[in-house]
Amino acid sequence: MDSFAWAALGTYDLRALELSKATALEAIKSEFEGKILSLNSEETLVRRCEFCSVLGTVPEDYEERLVELGGGRSVVCGIRHLGMNLAKPFVSVWPNFAVADVEEIRELYRRELAERFEVFKPRWVQISTPTGEESEAAGSVYVATRARTMLRRQKWPGEDDLELVLPSSGAYFAWYQECYDKFHEEFPEKRDWVTSNDRGLMEDCRNAGMLRLVKIGGETAGLIAAEEDDFLGHEGMYFVELLLAKRWRGKGLAKALQRRFVAEVCRPEAVVWGAIDRYNDPSLRTSLANGRRVVRGECFLEVS
Repeated sequence: MDSFAWAALGTYDLRALELSKATALEAIKSEFEGKILSLNSEETLVRRCEFCSVLGTVPEDYEERLVELGGGRSVVCGIRHLGMNLAKPFVSVWPNFAVADVEEIRELYRRELAERFEVFKPRWVQISTPTGEESEAAGSVYVATRARTMLRRQKWPGEDDLELVLPSSGAYFAWYQECYDKFHEEFPEKRDWVTSNDRGLMEDCRNAGMLRLVKIGGETAGLIAAEEDDFLGHEGMYFVELLLAKRWRGKGLAKALQRRFVAEVCRPEAVVWGAIDRYNDPSLRTSLANGRRVVRGECFLEVS
């Protein structure tokens, strides 16, 4: 567990966050253990096997597997699907050693792991790196900063015109889903990687007081939501959603909305973070403009 945690810690760029390494390591170990126990439970294995319906597979094929490579080096690996799209299978690899060159992982997969996952016909092998810049497919980057860093910045134009309203019921969800349906009609190529959240998650955010409808002049212009979620064992707020209706996009309001929301619901010492698809340029630009920085990235390497 220690070797996997130390290796994972090395896939983060934490220079600007001033985090406790000891706390981060304990958080990584806890997450690692919880993920393995969850994914390898009999119920999850059966459910994933039935959902994927890959010919010739049994529940055990979906297990997270520990593969010893010799010399104290090991990996934990398992099958996944990018964006829950069954046409985009990949193998997630978590090594217990530092990766100096991502080509090492591609070759390791072909030499040591490919036969184990052949039935799934995976297209990529996935690891994490501090930037994820080596990726050859759409993946997410983690962007983070302390809330105080965002709040030191001057207000953005239009920030004072935003009215943030906590909905009293779940009626907002129909409007939210309609916005996404229209977006996917306009940009069908983004359907797999710019996705809406399910009602349960959004309602969890609302019930925790961390979802707001955005009003401008009385008109519903957008929605923003987050959840309390530690970042490597430190107090954190994870952005779940930031959505603007079509007629309000392209006006710079996303930056103002993000900063205004943090000012209203977040403690200054909390780490404000989230995962953004690397090809979602507007969201990434908004985050970087507010002082958040890329601290980790998914790296997908083609193997098919």
